[in-house]
Amino acid sequence: MWIRTLGIFLLASLVFVLMGSFIGLQLQRKVVRKSVKWKMLEGIPADQLVCLKFSKTNVDDVLNWKHSKEFSYKEEMYDIVYKKETTDSVFYYCWWDHEETALNKKLSALIYIALNQNASGKSTNNKLQVLLQVLFFQSTSKPEFDNCTQLSRLYFHTAVLSTGNPGISPPNPPPETFISI
Repeated sequence: MWIRTLGIFLLASLVFVLMGSFIGLQLQRKVVRKSVKWKMLEGIPADQLVCLKFSKTNVDDVLNWKHSKEFSYKEEMYDIVYKKETTDSVFYYCWWDHEETALNKKLSALIYIALNQNASGKSTNNKLQVLLQVLFFQSTSKPEFDNCTQLSRLYFHTAVLSTGNPGISPPNPPPETFISI
């Protein structure tokens, strides 16, 4: 019964850790968005802006819009400072948001872990089982050693070296302790 309770507790703690990380990353993302907004309001120098040119016909296919002033392109986040349009193309002058890109990658990795797969698509269930086996190893058989003489020589050698002063021996017989109440 207590093993089942312990298992439920460990599973719940794992879920809470994943949820806490997810919420923490979402909060960091909001902070980054607000800081970029303040930078844009203060004015970003033109040499720090990235100019992206797209044809008007495929701009919606290429870009993944978050809202009217923010999009992702090739898994990188951009915030639009201003845009110029011509007859056949559109130029976006953007702030390349490295912080939000890194947060999105962390968030994606966390979601993949929560869905039981890592970024390369392999299952992490086996890795979790190996980790739990290492942490909670239970063996009913005795360990077997190939070379017992080498093991005992190594053990006794370190045991002799680890004693403080081999010249002092403990009193024989041991002293009696008196307990008075």
